[in-house]
Amino acid sequence: MNICNLLQYNSVVNDSHGRILDLVFSNSNLTVNACSSSLVPEDPHHRALTTIAEFVQLHTIKPRSFVRYFYHDGDFTSICSNLDAIDWHFEIGSRSIEDALSFLYNTIYTLRDRYVTSKLVTPSRKYPLWYKRPLIKMIREKAKYHNKYKKYGNSYDRDSFILLRDRVRIMEQSMYNTYIKNIENSIKKDPRAFWSYVKSKNNSNSYPAVLEYGTRSSDQGDEICNFFSEYFYSTFLDNRQASGQPTPSSTYPSDCSSTADIGEIEVLERNVFNLLKTLDLNKSAGPDNIPAIFIVNCAKSLVVPLSLLYRRSLTEGIVPSIWKTAFITPIHKKGPKNRVENYRPISKLCLFAKILEKIVYGQLYSAIKHDFLQQQHGFLRGRSTTSNLLLCVDYLTQYMSIPSQVDIIYTDYSKCFDRIDHLVLLEKLKRIGIRGNLFRWFSSYVQNRCQTVVLSGYSSSPMCIPSGVPQGSLLGPLLFNIFINDISSCFIYSKILLYADDMKILHSVKNADDAHHLQDDLNRFQNYCILNKLDLNVSKCYVCSFTRKPTKLIFNYTLLNLPLTRVDKIKDLGVIFDSKLLFDEHINNIVKKASRALGFVFRMSSEFKSVKTFKILYCSYVRSHLEYASQVWNPHYGTYTSRIESIQRKFLHYLQYRARIFLPNYKVRCKKFHLLPLFERRYSADLNYLLNVANGSVDCPDLLAQLQLRTNVAALREPDTLHVPFARTNYRQNSFMIRASKSFNNLLKTNKDIDLFNTAASKLKRIINNKFFGSNDKTGSCAVAVKH
Repeated sequence: MNICNLLQYNSVVNDSHGRILDLVFSNSNLTVNACSSSLVPEDPHHRALTTIAEFVQLHTIKPRSFVRYFYHDGDFTSICSNLDAIDWHFEIGSRSIEDALSFLYNTIYTLRDRYVTSKLVTPSRKYPLWYKRPLIKMIREKAKYHNKYKKYGNSYDRDSFILLRDRVRIMEQSMYNTYIKNIENSIKKDPRAFWSYVKSKNNSNSYPAVLEYGTRSSDQGDEICNFFSEYFYSTFLDNRQASGQPTPSSTYPSDCSSTADIGEIEVLERNVFNLLKTLDLNKSAGPDNIPAIFIVNCAKSLVVPLSLLYRRSLTEGIVPSIWKTAFITPIHKKGPKNRVENYRPISKLCLFAKILEKIVYGQLYSAIKHDFLQQQHGFLRGRSTTSNLLLCVDYLTQYMSIPSQVDIIYTDYSKCFDRIDHLVLLEKLKRIGIRGNLFRWFSSYVQNRCQTVVLSGYSSSPMCIPSGVPQGSLLGPLLFNIFINDISSCFIYSKILLYADDMKILHSVKNADDAHHLQDDLNRFQNYCILNKLDLNVSKCYVCSFTRKPTKLIFNYTLLNLPLTRVDKIKDLGVIFDSKLLFDEHINNIVKKASRALGFVFRMSSEFKSVKTFKILYCSYVRSHLEYASQVWNPHYGTYTSRIESIQRKFLHYLQYRARIFLPNYKVRCKKFHLLPLFERRYSADLNYLLNVANGSVDCPDLLAQLQLRTNVAALREPDTLHVPFARTNYRQNSFMIRASKSFNNLLKTNKDIDLFNTAASKLKRIINNKFFGSNDKTGSCAVAVKH
């Protein structure tokens, strides 16, 4: 079922024993009910069913024509010479910053139109991508003779039609085979083309023919864009809410003062040049319609004008309006695709503006990085969802092994990034140490921004953004972390862990007093949200009690005078936690997702021939599901290990079938196709993460504090490097730091040259590979070709 991407929708039982015999499978949402009036007498063991299906028609909006520039054939030498001939110091210095930027853009557009070939392209979907002009011409000739034969009945026309039909069939198959071969060979030369083909098979970027918003619906491109624009605008604070007075400074905790002090950003031409040259050539253009390939080829000539503009922007505290404009692309999130409310926005900014943000970000982050909360793991270097979840699991196993109970409150905000009040944010920027010209620059940066929804060449009317931090930008997440940085003062009794706006509040509960302490922290937290104009979505805030005791202490926690929903399992940063911390629900879930992904790989790769292509698709679409945050949920029961490993077993069985070779067992297949078993990869991931914690690549002081070096080693023949604390329960023994420390000590006994603080990840990977494959393993075995 999973491999075929099907779900079973029938829940109508067939008899008094509650058994379901009639199964209804589909890869689209269905509604299955018992039929109240069957057409024929009903079998008592097989009920008549009514099935309601809503199949959404895929995107059929005709794309608009657009001008395509062939930058690969552009005369960039002439463009650069013309740019170098301009006295930029005079042209930029004698104008306002808005006019100076307009002069730069107008110059670039004029030179582009002169020296870069362009063509008006009208997107057409009449023929598939692999149809070339000779084939299209032959198809038209075939249709001409077919129509003549139907009209006149001439046998000559019939023979010509039959001849052309056979030639079209042969040429079409030949062109299709060539197209697939080129797609497969493009993995190295043009990976973007390969992955575009793969995504097209998954229909991930398609839109329905008709989209609905509220009670309205439309099939017109401009109107659909305005639907999306209205919906995305509704998530912001309205103008009345966003124009209120800033929160008084007395409401901020006095213990959250910062040691940072930064008022200026230095712009060096060599840094600007390096950032221009290192742009990804595949990056498309933003609202200014200048792509990365143009900027990279003209980097040397653009350094001077851009450096002057960047310095003026930072000195005058003004961000030009074009750099505060964003193009929004709707991306389907969940639910039916024909509802606008089921999409989320992806922002695209001007590349010149993003380079300026990189300059500001690098110097600002260095100045304030030590002031961020240790509990914050989102959008900070060296921290991630994995470090967040590892600390959570360590806290849980520590108290559950006593045994005790831990209550965790999972909080949720309504569109938190979009509803940040600008005045409150600017007040917090002051408190963290941003002042002078830089503060004025940030005031201009966050205010008076606008966005436009673009879709298939259509666009909506521009909408001004009254609140929030800019999404799609480098500075947006950093500003949010600054905004939320004083939240820890709310929690006197509890421990918190954050990943940007995802926060969980942890507290061990031994009696009713502990529960009341947690509720007191929640009361302070809700007051903090009111003062800072954060909208708590209480309906999506949950409480989960983690314990191995037969009875739980149940306390009714509340937020904003509303009771919190109590659950026994919850998905936290992509990992499903259950109240007994078995992770069986998570393992079942990732196995199902990986099975569906494996079925997709089987279906869409049927035309490919190289084993290397199959492996790339498997590692990207399937194995990634089975390895995300494995340090957190690494199973210690054989039944779960076998379930996970079964996915790779199926893939290798398919691989040997496609390669027309027979291999006796799973281990031999892994060696032949050079794929480590998944349990070995989890073992490697544990050790690699442990080394990253030790050498500082993972910037998490709480995890580093758990790393204990063994000191009393004089009396031991083979002393261990790391001390492994005693744990009397299985789930505590399987916690990351204890499990990884044991693995490191065992590995060190056979590899004396491993250093805890200096060994590179590549060396560790090579040691583990040699242990499984053998030191003389030849990785070329993965280049086996499929035989036909």
